[in-house]
Amino acid sequence: MEDIPDKYLEEAFKAGLPEDQAKNMWAAHWLLPGANQGFEMFHRDIIKAPELEMLLTALDIMPFWREMLIKLSYNPLTRVDVRRMHAMGVLEEKGVYDSYRAVGYSPENAELMLDFTKRYNADEGTGLTRASVQKAYKIGLITEEQLREFFKSFGYTPDVVEYWFSITEYEKDLAEIEEYKAELFLQ
Repeated sequence: MEDIPDKYLEEAFKAGLPEDQAKNMWAAHWLLPGANQGFEMFHRDIIKAPELEMLLTALDIMPFWREMLIKLSYNPLTRVDVRRMHAMGVLEEKGVYDSYRAVGYSPENAELMLDFTKRYNADEGTGLTRASVQKAYKIGLITEEQLREFFKSFGYTPDVVEYWFSITEYEKDLAEIEEYKAELFLQ
């Protein structure tokens, strides 16, 4: 028994408590870390698997549940990470679907998220994004008409095309004003 004071054993003996019972009572008085604290220590490599198993046993967690609880303690991939890994070819469709299920999506919604991810990444497969074509327009690589065509190819409605064109035009004008101001200050 760790840290058991001799005085405690003496007093227990005086009270008529057998030594083994006194030691059991001493052991029972300790507070244990909770399961979540145990998982956190395990994830941070403060304790190893045998110590975590010992803690789960001491916490009276039924053996049937221990391995499942340890698996549950790990963080699932985030939705953004899933999309990025799919785009890079790290995750195939089954991995994407399983990852969405792991973060709590129903089977039906995980299928929808898989479909979304495939379409989202297909658009990025060309290397063209809204931001990249906006930048190309702002620096004069593409014309106003080409910018509008790119927006249409992204599936935007005419109103949304007009919205993004207006924003891009405003940002382009603002950048030109800032550049002009900088030139004035240099003179």
